Amino acid sequence: MYYSRPKSKDHSTKKHRSIFPPVQPFSSFEIDMTFLKPILNCLMQKVPIRYPLLLKLLFGFSLVVCEEKDYNQLPVNTKMPEWTVSDWLNSPPLTLQQLQGQVILVRWWTGPTCPYCINSSAALNEFHESYQKEGLQVLGFYHHKSRLPFDLKSVKDHVEKLGFQFPVAVDHNWGTLNEWWLKDDRRKWTSVSFLLDRNGLLRYIHPGGQYVKGDGEYEELKAKIEILLKEEFP
Repeated sequence: MYYSRPKSKDHSTKKHRSIFPPVQPFSSFEIDMTFLKPILNCLMQKVPIRYPLLLKLLFGFSLVVCEEKDYNQLPVNTKMPEWTVSDWLNSPPLTLQQLQGQVILVRWWTGPTCPYCINSSAALNEFHESYQKEGLQVLGFYHHKSRLPFDLKSVKDHVEKLGFQFPVAVDHNWGTLNEWWLKDDRRKWTSVSFLLDRNGLLRYIHPGGQYVKGDGEYEELKAKIEILLKEEFP
């Protein structure tokens, strides 16, 4: 059905009232957006009720963005404090000071239920075998995550199963892991890898998960190792 507009006696003098806000002159890219406020207020009230899944997805995305932003603020090119690990396997106790002059790759790993640790073990063994003579020292720091009580014999068994020939130590109570990496931020991965240059400066961090021969993360870590091995130590 169509509705006709009431006729006016004098079309030349009477003005019609518009339902739209008045158009205001604007310079380049300056527009009055105040008329959108009621719409935005309505959306803020309706979205949490009608679209809870969308709200959860947006919240999850914000966590990822914040996490990536945090990675960009890591203390690269700074000297790391001495680690506080113990119960060394495959080696007498080592200190960061003792290893100065070598490139150091530290990988935190845990028990047999960690697929990322298992999948990355082949790469760690390869790096150890390929670059040890060139000055790379691979270290594995075990951090206990199982609900079962800590048992050093079980750690030894895991080391043998994974084929680790490089030094391994236990990071009790996650002391060094917290100081170097987590800092009470439990959202981060714990299977992190730190790469230090011959001066003991942190040069690269793999933030956790796995690196397997053939994937991009493996290639990036390998390239970083080779770069640091070529640098001269004073």
